[in-house]
Amino acid sequence: MDPQKKIKTFYDETGMERDRLELSVFKLEKTRTQQIIERNLRPEMEIADIGGASGAYSFWLQKLGHKVHLLDFAETHIEMARQRGRHQSFPLSSITLGDARALPF
Repeated sequence: MDPQKKIKTFYDETGMERDRLELSVFKLEKTRTQQIIERNLRPEMEIADIGGASGAYSFWLQKLGHKVHLLDFAETHIEMARQRGRHQSFPLSSITLGDARALPF
């Protein structure tokens, strides 16, 4: 199986990114990553979250007032992000299925 298909199949079949960062073992990763990201933020930025999975950081950044575009390779992640967006009062600017090697931006 080619590497792209293998990666896509893994994420599509496991659904592991649905709430991974909310699990106790990964909460430190989420908190620390947010701290690092915050160091580089300026007011009202336009941000492309490439490989953003189900949008854990995308929705957080959008809530902070940024214009966020999520792009991910796995259809499952895109669907999870769209479902999550339906329940948010701060929808993302865009949610796109795509490949980081051929960005639409």
